[in-house]
Amino acid sequence: MERSGQPLYSARIERLITILVIVALCIVITPAQYVSGIEIPDAARAGKEAGPQLFARSAIVYCENTGEVVYSKESRIKHPPYSLAKLVTAMVVIQTTPLDKEVKVSENAASQTGKLIGLKKGEKITVEQLLYGMLMGGGNDASYALSECVSGKKSGKFVKKMNKMAKNLGCEHTHFSDPAGYKSEETYTTARDFLRILRVALTDETIEKITGTKQYEIPRTNKNGSRTLTSTVPLLNDPKAYVYAGMDGLHDQEHASTAVGTRKDGLRLFIVLLADKELQREADIRTLEEYAEKNVQGIQVVRKGKAMGKVRIRHGAKTSLSAYTARDGYAYLPAEGSEELIRHNLKMKEVTAPVKEGDVLGYYEICIGDKVSNRVPLVAKEAVKVGWFPSYIGISNKTTIVIMVILGVLLLLVLWILVMRARLKRQRARKRREMIREKARLEYLEEEDHRKRDWNFGRK
Repeated sequence: MERSGQPLYSARIERLITILVIVALCIVITPAQYVSGIEIPDAARAGKEAGPQLFARSAIVYCENTGEVVYSKESRIKHPPYSLAKLVTAMVVIQTTPLDKEVKVSENAASQTGKLIGLKKGEKITVEQLLYGMLMGGGNDASYALSECVSGKKSGKFVKKMNKMAKNLGCEHTHFSDPAGYKSEETYTTARDFLRILRVALTDETIEKITGTKQYEIPRTNKNGSRTLTSTVPLLNDPKAYVYAGMDGLHDQEHASTAVGTRKDGLRLFIVLLADKELQREADIRTLEEYAEKNVQGIQVVRKGKAMGKVRIRHGAKTSLSAYTARDGYAYLPAEGSEELIRHNLKMKEVTAPVKEGDVLGYYEICIGDKVSNRVPLVAKEAVKVGWFPSYIGISNKTTIVIMVILGVLLLLVLWILVMRARLKRQRARKRREMIREKARLEYLEEEDHRKRDWNFGRK
């Protein structure tokens, strides 16, 4: 029995060892993102559906409302940013240089290659106009003109500022080697790193304004005629899309990048796409927008057109005006967030007449706990003209009319009283005169009577 059972026991051990080896191999070869250790993708960690199919090799979507990464794909893999680097160039310039400063273009800046806005050596142009040329027109010549304005002709000094800024923003896998974002082994970033840059860049009013402008004209300079720039940011010019600002990068049709901000019903997203194809970027943005809408919990808090109180109008024909919600307002909750966290605040503006229909009078803030998740504009449904002089002390035209009517009535009443008093006085005076005349007449008659009596008495 022992001899016959020995082979059977050995066979079981061998099968067990084989199973363990297969399991170990499966664990070793299971793909994971480029990090130390195994990382669960953000979407899976949050219990969301599997990510969408993208053309971009690397991508990330961040919801500003909830403070969460909604989706990421190989977001820690390094890729060239291309012209996205110009956002960092702009951030350095804006922090160090006045927008109205005049720049004289150098030969080095004018001789750059790739996408240009046609700067010429010796051309005089302002920092603000160069920012439009760089961020809207993608001009490499504008990038170098700006970097030289800040740090002189040594571009390396400016690039150090760019890398320092990236490091200060927490970008651990990002490096720049020039201010324009030329393709180079020394210029790289990750979708996760660039998300940090994008969020900060689009909070700057100047950068948001420029990267959200659809068309801009650089006026005539000493070396060039006027130039019209048209934004190439994917979907920015599409009225049915929700991209409000951003930057695109392009090496060729097969190598492109995009970083944009989107807004819809108060849902604010930041999207970064790296190693994408030029003609597929719009489809990728739309796909990620739809994915985020499905996976971020949105709860309607207020409807469009609801009156939310009154705002005071200075110097207006009306001194107060009802404010109405301009759109539906949603609260966007983080994963497993409770509706009990939803709060709201009214923030009214200081408004001075004139007011046009549709003007923003304030905001209805929807908060998750203490954090503002959404801001719904409160608008006017009617126009208010500048009021009459009393409006400067807070009296509306209507109230002024009422006051004038009341004052008029009071004035008429006073006049009537004065007239009646004068008439009564005249009547009294007339009666007094009549009484005096009557008294005089009676006295006269009495004297006449006495005189006659005295005369008759004398004749006897």
